[in-house]
Amino acid sequence: HNTHLTAIDLSNNKITHVGARFLSDAMKVNKGILSINLSNNKIGVTGACFLSEALMVNKTLKALNLSNTVLDDSAGEALAAAVVENDSLTQLNLSDNPMISESGAHFVKAIRKTRSLKELLLDGTNVSSFTIRALQECRAVASEPPMLRTVVTGLNRGDETLAVVDLTGQKDVFALTDTSARVL
Repeated sequence: HNTHLTAIDLSNNKITHVGARFLSDAMKVNKGILSINLSNNKIGVTGACFLSEALMVNKTLKALNLSNTVLDDSAGEALAAAVVENDSLTQLNLSDNPMISESGAHFVKAIRKTRSLKELLLDGTNVSSFTIRALQECRAVASEPPMLRTVVTGLNRGDETLAVVDLTGQKDVFALTDTSARVL
């Protein structure tokens, strides 16, 4: 295994699901790869599913670019599930794929469950503006102090046992800001 290889850029080629499977197999064993760019290839849904399986095992990859790779909602669903399992991926680019709102909804759920993903690019997709706003709100909640995240998560789930929310005296790293108030 090559431990010195940290970035793979295979953008603008003719890679399909077959090549994505080979790359997926490599991702499962090579723990040194931090960044993969497969943009402008034709990996499709099947290829995205292979990569999703690898993401569930590989815990070192930080960035994955799948822009313009012929992905649809089922690929988005598989990738969203992988994001939940993977605690290292910080950037996922799905721009310029024909996904629609259903994929976005899966990512809203995924972002609520993970703190690692910091950047999800969906430019040029058909994800609705409503879903984009929901994703932005999830990201805002994820960056807030743990106590506030717990309260907001409880409120969003309809927790009727919350009668009083007391977050006074949050200090230093966990100090609440104007954004915190907006999140509530």
